[in-house]
Amino acid sequence: LKVSQLLLRAIASHKRLTLAALKKELGNAGYEVRRKCGRLSGERSGSEGKGLHLRVTGSEAAGYFRIWKIPKPKR
Repeated sequence: LKVSQLLLRAIASHKRLTLAALKKELGNAGYEVRRKCGRLSGERSGSEGKGLHLRVTGSEAAGYFRIWKIPKPKR
């Protein structure tokens, strides 16, 4: 599923979606969520390089977040 579909499903299944619940829902689908601190410049690290940049507003979880697919280990 796409990240947008996962977000909509998580929002629909919870009355008040917290950041912890969102991380858990996306983690179960194989994504990692990390709060983006600092400047929004082009500096990116490792697997975090290709990800979705998400701006969230609200009372509980306001800020910028990076969401990316966890790579499967190579054998």
